[in-house]
Amino acid sequence: MYTRTRIDNKNCWSERRPLRSRRGVAYLFSLAMLALMTTMAVALMASTNLNLSRGQHMKDSLAAQLSAESGLQFVSMNFDKIRMPEGTNEATFATNLAAAIGEVLNETSNLCGGVVTCDGTTITIPKIIVGDSSFTCTVTILAPDVNGTPQCRVSSLGVSGLASRTVSLDMQMTGRAAGAFDYAIASKGGIYVSGNAEINGMNMPDEASVLSVNQNAIAISIGGSATIGGDLYLTAEDDGSLDLTGGGLSVGGESDINVIRDNNVHWLEDEPSFPELNLAPFEALAETATVIDASTDVDGKDLVFNNVRIAAGTNPEFKQDTVINGLLYIEAPNEVTFKSKVILNAIVVTEDGNGVTGASTLDFKSQVTVPGVDALPDTEEFADVKTLRGTAILAPGFGVQFRGQVNSINGTIAADQFSFLGNSSISGDVSGTIIGLSSKDLVMSGNATILVNKEAADDTPAGFVHFQGVAPVGNTYSEGD
Repeated sequence: MYTRTRIDNKNCWSERRPLRSRRGVAYLFSLAMLALMTTMAVALMASTNLNLSRGQHMKDSLAAQLSAESGLQFVSMNFDKIRMPEGTNEATFATNLAAAIGEVLNETSNLCGGVVTCDGTTITIPKIIVGDSSFTCTVTILAPDVNGTPQCRVSSLGVSGLASRTVSLDMQMTGRAAGAFDYAIASKGGIYVSGNAEINGMNMPDEASVLSVNQNAIAISIGGSATIGGDLYLTAEDDGSLDLTGGGLSVGGESDINVIRDNNVHWLEDEPSFPELNLAPFEALAETATVIDASTDVDGKDLVFNNVRIAAGTNPEFKQDTVINGLLYIEAPNEVTFKSKVILNAIVVTEDGNGVTGASTLDFKSQVTVPGVDALPDTEEFADVKTLRGTAILAPGFGVQFRGQVNSINGTIAADQFSFLGNSSISGDVSGTIIGLSSKDLVMSGNATILVNKEAADDTPAGFVHFQGVAPVGNTYSEGD
């Protein structure tokens, strides 16, 4: 029902809608707006949840990827430590590799009591949990490469939340030498460098790093104006085992002793491994070698010897220029002295003089050049000895002294004790490592100089017991879900 209202004195009237009707319209409008806002809120919430879900998935995916890559890095790092027997082949590769991995990882906190297992073709490393993520690594044995070298594929499965990622890398068996070969000088005894003596690297400073594992006295002593191009590595627990004295010394390019101690001295928790010796191949060759004894003329000029064995107690003095080709095998005890220039197109090996009564020394008083067996011709006479490469001098139980000019030494040299004295210097380089096999001190004094070329060194020099490890194959890294 409508009402009529008079507006003025004129006959004008207006019609007005009832109040109840206007309230109904407002109520309907409010309901519509509420429905709209609710719909928008629900849509916003759904969108937010979707974005959160996507964000969580992206977070889990990234965490899974990082976990997988961490697993591969973890395995690669530990694979650097594994040592399989030297005779490992395709038939024994899986078994020996599983055993070697187990030796490194079993009973460690990483596996939380788990153990490495092998079913014949696949080696499984138990799951390792890192925070909210985890990784599980497997090693699958592959067919050998074209050269018959055993190969394997290392896969790492990373998991985080509902996401998982897998990365893999192929590896192949390779020769692996003892840790001592990583240094310019590695000695079981002390290393004493004084005067103006120098040890430098030909290609980079690290080639001139030195290691002493001596635990009983001063392990490394650098004094005077001595120079060590690389860093110093020690395993002794007592800081007193390092002696740095002198106003002109230099280590790793630094001359401030405090800086050297802070930056260029490394105290190792784990002692790098020193190689065991394998003298059997040389002993076999020595049986058919020409014998030098007390009746042999070693005083003549321009002497040339091919594949020789110096009988015990001969104590020869080579007073004139001498060339020795092939094998020089020295029985113990013996005091062998070269007073004039000598060229060694040979590998010098001694019978182990430890425990033998009498002095055993090898003394180079004048110029010496050691091209090694690589300089030998390809003839039947030298065929066997040419297979024994990478070592120039191997003298267990002997002390070796250099007093004159050294043109070059093509290979690793190892002896119970070394002395580089006076003006001895290596104008060429040492293509290998200088290894002190006993607790006797290695001494450098005067103007003695050693230049080390690790890039030209053989990774598995002859005369030492080597192991088999695994190394990455280039361009084989891959990713997959």
